[in-house]
Amino acid sequence: MEQEKVSLEWPEYVVFAFTLSISAIIGIYYGFFGTKQKSTTEYLLANREMSAWPVSMSLVCSAVSAITILGNPVETYLYGTPTMWIIFTYIPFTLSLAFLYLPVYFRLKVNSAYEYIELRFNSTVRTTVSLIAIVQLIVSMAIAVYAPSLAINQVTGISTRISTAVIYLVCVFYSTLGGLKAVLWTDVFQAFVMLASVLVTLIIGLGDVGGLSEAWKLAGDAGRLEFFKSPD
Repeated sequence: MEQEKVSLEWPEYVVFAFTLSISAIIGIYYGFFGTKQKSTTEYLLANREMSAWPVSMSLVCSAVSAITILGNPVETYLYGTPTMWIIFTYIPFTLSLAFLYLPVYFRLKVNSAYEYIELRFNSTVRTTVSLIAIVQLIVSMAIAVYAPSLAINQVTGISTRISTAVIYLVCVFYSTLGGLKAVLWTDVFQAFVMLASVLVTLIIGLGDVGGLSEAWKLAGDAGRLEFFKSPD
């Protein structure tokens, strides 16, 4: 069967350009027009004045990357619903962070886990852990940016190198100009974009197959609702 070729229409190009532009504009605002950031504390830590909800949304947005949006549906399509059990590991992990680790960080007034490691052990251990984290972040960020670049290439024909460079440049631009405040509010905006895109995709997809009950039936008939089956 010949695979249907999917391409973007001009409204979708507008949405894509709008999303990147808003991110850049947020950086410009906090870099030139917002409250002047006169110290490293203001620039790197938003002067410790940000409220809980933008910080929380930023953390969630950082955890839910393009790998999640593009990769998880494919994983479920190929191997079924056993992959959903990964979600339940987040519950004890998040609770332990909130009630065990963060209170210690607040009491010690440290800005990162690496500062705590130096206090607990020594600078050599901190440097070693930091280098390992840098390597891990370089690899994970490369994959996180390559995933949407590959998707863009499939529907537009734009080279993955070009789209990757554009995404990186926009991110570096607003982060450098606006500091942590720009990063937080950009993440808030992008969180709404991701949520809206998932909801729109869900609504259109359910409409195309005849509703939730029909989608559930099709998934069951295809063997994708075996919750306790090993995905291996």
